[in-house]
Amino acid sequence: LIACGTEQSNITFTSVFPNPAPGNWIAILFCPGAQTGIMEHCIVEYSEWGIGCYNDSMMISNCTVRNSNRGVSFVCASGTIENSIISNNEWFGILVTSQPGDEKHQLYHQSIAMNTEKKLLRSDTVLITHCTISNNALGIYCCFDGNPHVEFNEIYANTEWGIYNEDNDYWIYAEDNWWGDSTGPCDTSDVDTLHNPNGLGDRVSDHVDYHPWIGFVGCMEKPSEAPLISNLFNVPYPNPFANKTTFFYELVRDQHVRCVIYNALGQAVRNLCDQQYAAGTHCLYWDGRDNLGRLLPRGVYWCYFEAESSKTIQKVIKLD
Repeated sequence: LIACGTEQSNITFTSVFPNPAPGNWIAILFCPGAQTGIMEHCIVEYSEWGIGCYNDSMMISNCTVRNSNRGVSFVCASGTIENSIISNNEWFGILVTSQPGDEKHQLYHQSIAMNTEKKLLRSDTVLITHCTISNNALGIYCCFDGNPHVEFNEIYANTEWGIYNEDNDYWIYAEDNWWGDSTGPCDTSDVDTLHNPNGLGDRVSDHVDYHPWIGFVGCMEKPSEAPLISNLFNVPYPNPFANKTTFFYELVRDQHVRCVIYNALGQAVRNLCDQQYAAGTHCLYWDGRDNLGRLLPRGVYWCYFEAESSKTIQKVIKLD
């Protein structure tokens, strides 16, 4: 299916009933055998499953998916959804998964589920960018190794979660999004290395990399509270790095400092320091090795820095 409307004239997929409601019709499905799937300037509303993407090259652009039971599903699929509005869906706005879903889903799409079983271990790429995702129960729902790249979106007013990562075996990249408030998303869990309990935006689950966000203004302490650290922890240089990267920080007084490197699974792999330091400027070096001196693989790491009541996190990318 190639459905290309225009800004002046959308293509609308809707209910035939005079009083439409979510679930009046089933879905638009792009099956695994489809070589491509394109939807531009389309409106999809009052369906059960919205748009179901099971193929390897899906493009959804300038579309609106609304008032359905589910919005857009990427199941063992790759593709892009951009400049679109995903709103007022009763369950999720966007689903990204490497397995077919619940029993009802499998009954609807049994043949599709059979065709996708052979691809369950594949890591697909879904890009979600410049979209408005609002007023759904779950804005973006990820499970069974569904791992999208989420950036430059407006994610707000979703009643349960802005982004929910069910598996927690990996991190979802979700930086540079607007969460409904300049304080950022609400993250009350301290299981992983990110923690933002005072955020007034949509809730996020563990292992969602939401920092920094659009509207982020740096240190979130109350103005009346003088920070213990100025220039808390500068951006590492170089970053990305191949052999060694350096972290600079400045202490306004003598205090205890702890600095730990975590991998993408949230596991501590290297302790850079855990001791008392004098006031002044200091630097730490990381050579890309773990605590046993073994060279770590290339990828994304997080450097967690803590000094008394002040904490921060910097993302580090290791190239070799």
